[in-house]
Amino acid sequence: MALTQYNRFANDLADGLHAFEADDMRLFLMTTAYTFSAAHNTTADLTNEVTGTNYSAGGLPWDTASASTGDNTCEITAADEVVAQDGSGFADALKYALQNADKSNALITYGAAGGVFGNVAGQLTIDYPANFLTITV
Repeated sequence: MALTQYNRFANDLADGLHAFEADDMRLFLMTTAYTFSAAHNTTADLTNEVTGTNYSAGGLPWDTASASTGDNTCEITAADEVVAQDGSGFADALKYALQNADKSNALITYGAAGGVFGNVAGQLTIDYPANFLTITV
């Protein structure tokens, strides 16, 4: 999961906006039609969110997020997210954005998968690696 930060993320960190372990972080899933812009600030700037059974508009909750620190770094991760299979689900996700629902839906990072994915043909598991987001100072 290669990630690109939205422009406001560094400023939000400096302002102490995000509490990754306590805030309601959500992963938005978007179709191929979404066009990334680093200048996007909130989820109101996002377009083409997927729709379908077992995916709620507003994104997937980031369950049991945790932060660990090392030499001038902080690594953020969360438990894997599972979206149950449903024939009326979605099959057109490609892009995703992490946002903070508790803090005015501030956008944090953006990424794109290697190919389209969904939950129509089977259960979808989104694997957050141990160092999903690494902040280095």
